[in-house]
Amino acid sequence: MSTFTFSDRNERVELPTDAGARPHTADEIFRVPSLGGSRRAAFELGCPEEQLHVTDLGSGTVGVAGCGKRAVYKSIHGFGQGDWVN
Repeated sequence: MSTFTFSDRNERVELPTDAGARPHTADEIFRVPSLGGSRRAAFELGCPEEQLHVTDLGSGTVGVAGCGKRAVYKSIHGFGQGDWVN
């Protein structure tokens, strides 16, 4: 685990990493429970979180698919800062 600070919130969260060496991708950050990205997608798509497939589309944007539906979410505070909108 490594710690990531969200500058606009002064919030620290632990994110899983592969040996702590690689940068975090938007899809990893989208799944952080305290940031609510996957919870929001589950609600909006009417699909359980465990059935969602999240793909990093670049520039702080993710594609989410599940239960026969798809949506795109963008981080409104820039890459990896949470507060996802679609």
